Amino acid sequence: MYSRTRRSQRAICIRSDRAAARLALLTLSGRSQAQVLEDALERMPLPRQVARTAERRERIQAILTTVPMRSYPTIAELTSIEFDDEGNCL
Repeated sequence: MYSRTRRSQRAICIRSDRAAARLALLTLSGRSQAQVLEDALERMPLPRQVARTAERRERIQAILTTVPMRSYPTIAELTSIEFDDEGNCL
């Protein structure tokens, strides 16, 4: 972990009294507030990319809506449409 001198570090502003009290307890062992917060942030899972997933689904849905019936006729159905009973092209 990169360590800066205290003068070059930015101040940490804790707005909640409960969070400030908990941070004070966690720093009793001699760790700095920055170390405690960095360790906590490293343990947190990264947020899922919900917007990216939703955007991808929208693009796929747009492609699917351009498909006429979303189900294509089978070869037998196409053959019955294109050829008569004797195999002649219609």
